[in-house]
Amino acid sequence: MVIDNIDTVRAEVTRLRKERGWSRHQLAIKAGVALNTIYLLETGQNDVYLNTLVQVFGVLGVKLEIAEVPQPKKARGLALLKNSAPRAKP
Repeated sequence: MVIDNIDTVRAEVTRLRKERGWSRHQLAIKAGVALNTIYLLETGQNDVYLNTLVQVFGVLGVKLEIAEVPQPKKARGLALLKNSAPRAKP
């Protein structure tokens, strides 16, 4: 599974936790993080450090891998910028 945004990460942590029948408190203890960290992660009220995600997903039995994401073509972005620039008056 490829997760490409933080909302998907949050949803996946919640889904996996509930699938295992764990409370947020149980997940926090198993992952070695504060209960508030799990709450903030699942509700999206705060950003989370990568090492916290590794700990939480590890306890949930999921290995995280970082993959390079293709960047949009620069020429396309430049063309959009060029087309949106105001024209100089003669």
